[in-house]
Amino acid sequence: MNRECNHIGLFSQNPGILVPFYTEKLGFEHLGSKSISKEWMTQIFGMPAACQLIKLRFGSAVVEIFVPQSGRLDDKITPSQGYNHWGLGVEDKELFVRELESNGVPVLKLEGTGRFIYFIKDPEGNLIEIYEK
Repeated sequence: MNRECNHIGLFSQNPGILVPFYTEKLGFEHLGSKSISKEWMTQIFGMPAACQLIKLRFGSAVVEIFVPQSGRLDDKITPSQGYNHWGLGVEDKELFVRELESNGVPVLKLEGTGRFIYFIKDPEGNLIEIYEK
């Protein structure tokens, strides 16, 4: 049975900064947006607010960005436990990292056992590891 991670969901207070980062700096495609009702958001996430859902795609990776339609995120959700980072797979990570740097994206480069590990942060502080598929 074939299995894969289908998408990552992020809450955002400022999609005007976050969406251009993913589309312009990382090369994600904007797939569109829709409204999610307060009832569904409460049932699924325990967040009592309607949200705009913005979908972005990079190859088979999809990022869903949830934006509350009223109030602030810290009023709506409790801090998550366990989330650390997510990985973005590219064909040539050295080339992709050079493109990121030329687009002004700071890259953390760590030397591991015979290889380099790269991390970036989106404008809201979500940590993303860049790996080679």
